[in-house]
Amino acid sequence: MSAASGVGIPYEYLTGDIMDVSDRTLRVVINTFRRRLEQYQYYTFVQMWCRPVWAAFIDACVLAGHIKAADFSKNKWDYLRCNWIGQGWAYIHPVQDVEAKIKSVRAGFSTRSSVILESGEDPETIMRQYAHDNEIADSLGLVMDTDPRQDAT
Repeated sequence: MSAASGVGIPYEYLTGDIMDVSDRTLRVVINTFRRRLEQYQYYTFVQMWCRPVWAAFIDACVLAGHIKAADFSKNKWDYLRCNWIGQGWAYIHPVQDVEAKIKSVRAGFSTRSSVILESGEDPETIMRQYAHDNEIADSLGLVMDTDPRQDAT
């Protein structure tokens, strides 16, 4: 336990020993650990590595003329804006996790886009794929039970 604590990894994660741990306690342990890792990813990796590399890349593209940006010197931050999206986590309990996200979106506590971002995906890409899938299904006269626009019963 001391070794796990010393390196900041939950004992249960390090050893795989979950015999005397309830699923609710394990969920708390995993979620706390994930939050710590996300903080590390964002405040260390993104802020200290990704952003400076991205800024240098954009500067080089503007200087080389690959990006037409006459107002670059005045509005540099507009050109450097970028969403840094980490890889999503696997569900701990898929049925409960998905139901909770659905309820959160329906209650207005979250958005579909934020749920998609949490999974490590780009919301615009997902929405375009969804629209494309719907177009194909509609053109073929298919009614899918995964399409909330339709009643598959």
